[in-house]
Amino acid sequence: MPTPFSPHAAAGWAARPPVRAALCALLGVAHAFAFAPFHLPWLQWLALGGLFALVLPAVRPREAALAGFAFGLGW
Repeated sequence: MPTPFSPHAAAGWAARPPVRAALCALLGVAHAFAFAPFHLPWLQWLALGGLFALVLPAVRPREAALAGFAFGLGW
């Protein structure tokens, strides 16, 4: 009998909340590099796209809040 689809199983290692939070913090740091004095505006789009890619599959609101908080700490 097939098992029901689980978004956590499909996402692999990025589905773990601590790993997701660490990736979001790194994306927050990358987002900060988009502004002065580095002036890398293309990096802003990549960082925000990565943030949305990590937050949208979150099953619980707490997971999404942790990811957003980690992004803000990195920024």
